[in-house]
Amino acid sequence: MGMGYGLQGQSFAIPTKDTFIRTLSLDKIEFYIYSFLSEVMEYPDTEFLVTKIGCGLAGYSEEEIANLFKGKFIPENVILPESFFNIINS
Repeated sequence: MGMGYGLQGQSFAIPTKDTFIRTLSLDKIEFYIYSFLSEVMEYPDTEFLVTKIGCGLAGYSEEEIANLFKGKFIPENVILPESFFNIINS
């Protein structure tokens, strides 16, 4: 509890809000996504199921967040929501 980024037990936190519960900019979220994608390569035997991060309380659309994954190497152990996958590949 209290860890806003990184591996936490069987989960990996990707922040979309700051410590004052303000929504992070897309640039900052993209930085955390890039870091996440880099770090999970160290755990090839662990599957990471990505939720629709940023699409709830942070207020971003699925297209805005999915596009942050576009053009990046997505390791095989990272499973994106189907809607993100469809946006990235359209």
